Amino acid sequence: MKFKNLNLPNKLTLIRIILFVPLLVLGHIYLTISNVYFYGSIFGNYNNEWFTKYFSRVLLTLMLIIFIGAMITDYFDGYIARKNHLVTSFGKLWDPIADKMMTTASLIFLMVISKGFIPFWIVLLFVIRDLIVDGCRVAMKEHNIDVSASIWGKIKTLVQTFAIILLFIIAIASPDFFSKFRYENTGLWYLYAYIASLPLIIALIFSLLSGYLYIRSVLPHLIRSNKPKPNIDVENFKSKFDDQITAEIIKNTKDNDDK
Repeated sequence: MKFKNLNLPNKLTLIRIILFVPLLVLGHIYLTISNVYFYGSIFGNYNNEWFTKYFSRVLLTLMLIIFIGAMITDYFDGYIARKNHLVTSFGKLWDPIADKMMTTASLIFLMVISKGFIPFWIVLLFVIRDLIVDGCRVAMKEHNIDVSASIWGKIKTLVQTFAIILLFIIAIASPDFFSKFRYENTGLWYLYAYIASLPLIIALIFSLLSGYLYIRSVLPHLIRSNKPKPNIDVENFKSKFDDQITAEIIKNTKDNDDK
């Protein structure tokens, strides 16, 4: 499938998938350099002030721009597809997968750099829910069954996007915010933690709710589509049917001759 042959919504979906690559590269650069400066500062070889104040903010800002750009394309590809009747099987399958690639990668990255500020169990539940729902979606596509996503899924995506943007902004505005939370553990930092994590927790609630509703709606279709079909031997059935017709013809002919 060539890029030029795709319609506009599918092109936007593909662009969002491609944007995952620079997001991953920038995240890798950030983590690599931060580890170098962290261990260097321990042994007195490096001063990580330059990385903390400047370079880390540049990397995080670029990642935030990529994430926002990707989520904007998510809105427009869905809007254009519905408005112009350009909904395709490609879009139904890959649009949600592209969303999960961006949001999951961003969440895992933020969890790593937060050093415990973002709870592991929240990210894990997001990932498990998405894997189950996407698995059901692929199975539905194989059986040519279409079940539209609920409004709760759209709300979940909106709140989750807002939460990720908020956490990126916190990391950019105060690069040492997460480390202060980890090492000082004052009541004020705990309060900040709950406030900053609240949108993410709300997004998780909507995520689990929308996942449950989606699975409940597709489960009957999956059960029906996976029921074993009766094994009919067509050739044997045809042979028996032909024999029966032949016998009826012979019988009718014999009856007519007797008359």
